[in-house]
Amino acid sequence: MGDSRARLQAAPADIRSDAGYQLGLVQRGEVPDDFRPMPDVGSGVMEIRVHGGNEYRMFYVARYEEAVYVLHCFVKKTQATRKADLDLGRKRYAALIEARKFEMKEQVMKTTIDTTITMGSGDVFTDLGFSPAESRNLRIRSEMMTALRKFIEKEGLTQADAAKRLKVSQPRVSDLTRGKISRFSLDTLVNMLTDAGLEVDFRIKPPSRRVA
Repeated sequence: MGDSRARLQAAPADIRSDAGYQLGLVQRGEVPDDFRPMPDVGSGVMEIRVHGGNEYRMFYVARYEEAVYVLHCFVKKTQATRKADLDLGRKRYAALIEARKFEMKEQVMKTTIDTTITMGSGDVFTDLGFSPAESRNLRIRSEMMTALRKFIEKEGLTQADAAKRLKVSQPRVSDLTRGKISRFSLDTLVNMLTDAGLEVDFRIKPPSRRVA
């Protein structure tokens, strides 16, 4: 909503990829790594926290079946959230409530509360400005990281135990559980999955042919 996507697209690549990973979890109905409710913004509004050179925050709503709505993205420079960011989140939440009364048929919809809602492509990494090849790479890494996180949870492993099983350092496990996708290569994740006893497989297929 509004300039949320543009703000994220302007962020450093590591922040964009980590934010994309967290939003991807929300898209799949899973829980992001670092979030909190924001009732002061609106009912059902959550905040994702992405840590990097700066502290990035995203207000989002995932209570509706048709989409995850990102209300506002911003850099947080103080411990308390600025009133201006809270007010903008509230304004866009009100615009969302109003917009949902009507069927969204356009790629970009203008609400009567002077807020635009831009429909995403369904691929959050592409929407955040990554090239098609980068987006594909990040999607595969995202699936691998999610599989590793579920393995650790299912086995009830501590970070120290997981580090031994996966043959990595404990800080690497911490990066994994915090969703720091920018710090993992495909090779590293394949090795970790193999050490976890999980089978890694993939398919290559030509694109679907269009029908004239």
